[in-house]
Amino acid sequence: MTQAIVCCNQEGLVLGTDSLVLRELEGGQVERLIERKLFTIGSHAAVVSAGAAVGVELSAQLSHWLERRGLMDWDDMLALSRDFLAEGYARHLRASHTRLEARSAEYRHLCFIIGGYSGRAPSPYEAILLQSEAGELPFQETRLGRVFTLPRRTALEGRIARQIIEGLELRALAETCRASLEGIAERNPEAIAAPFQIALVTASGVEFLEEGQSVGTAE
Repeated sequence: MTQAIVCCNQEGLVLGTDSLVLRELEGGQVERLIERKLFTIGSHAAVVSAGAAVGVELSAQLSHWLERRGLMDWDDMLALSRDFLAEGYARHLRASHTRLEARSAEYRHLCFIIGGYSGRAPSPYEAILLQSEAGELPFQETRLGRVFTLPRRTALEGRIARQIIEGLELRALAETCRASLEGIAERNPEAIAAPFQIALVTASGVEFLEEGQSVGTAE
């Protein structure tokens, strides 16, 4: 299971997630892995995967593929990312078709959240959800609002939305996301695990905040 949070204000966008990946093995056993799930794509965007473990591999491959292209244009980056992820997932499905037939829907469900800087007024930061419920392609695509959690946590979304309306600055929003992930992990340690990965996307690019790094209001 993955817990992801994405939110944005006029300063930038925050994308956060935990590090637990559940990989189903032959025979139905489930392996618990701690892996990075949040990656830069292009120069001004990031992606996080949830659901099937193959999403982590595809996100890492996408990040590496786009690394030297230095894309800043949101539409170009999104189009390339959408096609790359769909093609990669299609290859995975073809290669594992027989094994997937016997697997639960939980391990066939796959999502990606892509968030980045578009530069378009009045909302210069955008986020997109790509999802496949049970191996279907193309991905279902949903444009997200200013706050979104996966799985959905409406109380948390409402709290963050109020903070945005009240004018909370970007790094303080990042602190809210990290604290929220920590709280969810305490209540549900079998499904959510540290370290927690947080990225800030601004007009200057992507900044990763490492575990233990203060993300409070700068002096």
